Amino acid sequence: MSDSKWTPEPWTIGVDWENDGWPAYRLRDMLTDSHEEASANGVRIAACVNACAGIEDPQELRRQRDELLETLENLHFAVIDVYKSGRIPAEPFVQAGNIIAKTRSENTTA
Repeated sequence: MSDSKWTPEPWTIGVDWENDGWPAYRLRDMLTDSHEEASANGVRIAACVNACAGIEDPQELRRQRDELLETLENLHFAVIDVYKSGRIPAEPFVQAGNIIAKTRSENTTA
């Protein structure tokens, strides 16, 4: 087990069909004799599901984060460029505004 109390990622899902016809989802390769680790896994699952409430595609958050980080880095370098050369490049600021507007509109429709 890692420094965390839950099982380290990545997690995968297996489906076992129970007698009543409903699937029971189980985390594969996560059998543990530790009650503490099993409880921590459950708490982490609930926290992640609740944090994703209203988000249609949680993987989209990674793409947005990467795009925003890249834009922030470009702004950072633009500001440095302003101080070094005395000129103000507008393109990174316009790009940042466009991405902010796009991200806001995507988050209000979720």
